[in-house]
Formats: sequence, structure tokens, C-alpha cells
Amino acid sequence: MMVLSSTAHSIATKQFTGVYTDRLNKVSWSERQGIFSNGCVDSNGNYDPKKCTLETDAASRHQVEVESSRAATVCRDIGARLPTKIEFESLIRNFDHAEASFGPYLTYRGQGEMRNALDDRHTDPFDLLWTSSVDPKSPERAFVFSGYNYGHVGHTLYRHSYDSVRCVVGP
Repeated sequence: MMVLSSTAHSIATKQFTGVYTDRLNKVSWSERQGIFSNGCVDSNGNYDPKKCTLETDAASRHQVEVESSRAATVCRDIGARLPTKIEFESLIRNFDHAEASFGPYLTYRGQGEMRNALDDRHTDPFDLLWTSSVDPKSPERAFVFSGYNYGHVGHTLYRHSYDSVRCVVGP
């Protein structure tokens, strides 16, 4: 939808569109928003370890970045936020999955179920999705959902990398 500002410049605005609601925790998941970095970059987009900071909100439920990552901003712009590692793990449990020491992972059948539910049928199986959960041992890294090749949230990537973003709203 196009909105005209008071200075007569047109700007594209986007609203949250939920494509799936987690039946376990009631969080709604958005369509994919694109590919973005998740922090640790300066205003020119270059890696800057001083920008790799984080804090938790008052309830300690979500990790909130002190500096604004492009991935987090994209979600805020549609009235949503980046999902946490725990929210991704809950989402995985909505589909056929198994449990391991690192958490749940999708079975082959579960990968297909999740692809259909989230309308990701044509997505690269090696695609990665950002979480807002930063590795407590290394704040320059954040957890990612390992697409449909592994179907889990078991490893981290450097936050200045560019990966896919899917946003959430809800409790």
C-alpha cells in the first residue's frame, strides 16, 4: 500500500501479515521479509565488534539489541519483532519432529509440513532465518533456524552476515 506523507513524498509501508499461528504459544509468524544483517555493523554496513551488544527486556523474556540491527528494524517497521530461539523451537514442535540434546528438529515429514504451513514451498532448503537470541558466549553471533535441510535452531552465525528474516507478534 502507498501512503503519502505531509511533504508529498510517497513511501512504501508494509503491515504485519500473519501466515501461521503457533498452536502451542499463540505467536503469529509473518511471511518472509527479505535478507538482512542482524547487527554488529556500522552505519556504512561494515563489521564493527563494538556494535555487538545486547540486553534483555524487563521480564528477561526476549533479548533486545542495544543497537538497531537491520533485521530487527524490518520487524519493528511492521509492528512485530524478531523471534527468539525458544519461539523457533516451539514452532518446530507444531510439526512432526524429534528431540535431541540441542532441542527439537524437524523430521523429513515435519519439514514438508512446516514448508506448507508457512508457504515456503519454493524456498532454498539451505536458507537460514535470524532469531533475536544472541549467543551468550559470543555476542557477535546469534542463533539461526537452519532452514529445511536440518530443521533446528542449534547453531549460531556472525550477526553481520546476511540471512532471511521472518517476524512474529504475540505473547
